[in-house]
Amino acid sequence: MRSLLLWLSPFLLLLGYLIVTAGSFDITPSTREIEVPSGGSATLTVVVTPRGGYKDGVWIDRVEPTPGFLLSLDGRFIEPPDFGKPVALKIEVPSGIKPGKYRLTLEARRKTQLMLVLRDFFFASKKTLVLTMNVVNKLLLVNTEQDTIDVAPGDGVCADENGRCSLRAAIMEANAEDSANTVKIPG
Repeated sequence: MRSLLLWLSPFLLLLGYLIVTAGSFDITPSTREIEVPSGGSATLTVVVTPRGGYKDGVWIDRVEPTPGFLLSLDGRFIEPPDFGKPVALKIEVPSGIKPGKYRLTLEARRKTQLMLVLRDFFFASKKTLVLTMNVVNKLLLVNTEQDTIDVAPGDGVCADENGRCSLRAAIMEANAEDSANTVKIPG
């Protein structure tokens, strides 16, 4: 019996360490629905909050890639010193994606090192966020009454040589792009 306890003691110590240091984390998005213009981008922020002594980093990535969407994460890996601080997730939608509602599923996982594999197996090590992306027509806002032309039609920016957006420049930009656009005239 004693030899069995001696043989099991390292495993029991490891199991005790895993239980004591496991902890967990919560991930909270700034919103569950984000509006993204076709041919543009939007930023979503998330906050990671440790629970129960959690001290490992958190990795955030897409689970279900939505065809045509790009997701660049500023700070894809979140270290413990950044817990409780907003982290920006940039969502880019290329032109040509039809307006509508799309589902984006993100997964936040515990940073896994070789020594933590057992802990990840026995304890919850990931959180899933399901977000709705509302892809809308790109908005071109007319901000000058001058009759000027767009300096680079099709670049996604309505701007004349002075950086202003005239009605003519907005129409030129809208016609040069593959996706639908909305031209808004103030007043």
